[in-house]
Amino acid sequence: MKSRLPWFALLLVGATFTGTVSSERQVSRHALADGAASRPSAPEPAPKTPVEAAARRLHAMHGMVVSCPGAGAEWGRDAMVEAMRELRRLGVDAVGTHPYAGIREDGSVPQWFDLSQPPAWITRPIREGRELGMRVMVKPHLGYWGSRFSWRGEIEFDSDEKWARFFEQYRQWIVRVAELSRGADLFVVGTELDRTLQHEKEWRHIIAEVRQVFDGPVTYSANWTDYQRVPFWDALDVIGIHAYFPLVDPDQEPTREAIEAGWTRVSG
Repeated sequence: MKSRLPWFALLLVGATFTGTVSSERQVSRHALADGAASRPSAPEPAPKTPVEAAARRLHAMHGMVVSCPGAGAEWGRDAMVEAMRELRRLGVDAVGTHPYAGIREDGSVPQWFDLSQPPAWITRPIREGRELGMRVMVKPHLGYWGSRFSWRGEIEFDSDEKWARFFEQYRQWIVRVAELSRGADLFVVGTELDRTLQHEKEWRHIIAEVRQVFDGPVTYSANWTDYQRVPFWDALDVIGIHAYFPLVDPDQEPTREAIEAGWTRVSG
């Protein structure tokens, strides 16, 4: 497989499931490697493909994740469009949406919504975002509620049969969501699935199938504790990290200087 070097790293901070808004932070690939984001870096070579060019344009995003209590269905409603307009007035130029499916202990991935026809909660924010001059990231999640898993990073199985079932059903779901997300500026093939990373072959197969139906940049969203373990970054366009890095002393009220020092430490 031809290596696809990521052009930059996208550090993603998720939102609580309360209808609140949380920020996303991005730094360039050079910032992660060399330290402060303001440090000048050598010019990148010219992009070789439209996807590479699109990936480079993502570095300037000022994004927000809007979370909602209905497993993503609210994204198809008028109230969410109003929220996007409000964010745009605040200077936000990119948003992330969270389509959901379930996960069970036997490896099955139940789909909570009918995807045989394009649902408004996937297609509408992409369309409305474009009209508002915003970019849209589609970042599907597995909802672990009602299972033995306490979060996505615990999802793993104790037999080959369950692993095979998981990857087959996950592949079917994520490829369909990618197909419905055409027109988005970035698609995320997986989120915080730390204990699945050893299955490199299966992940590369999923990434290849997603690329057959989605023609924009593709990434994976790794938890901050495990991003160095991801063996298939070369198959993606950007590096995605859930940036819950510890930045300050949790027992003290943080100052701006302390927060900036924390980010400098992380990026250096």
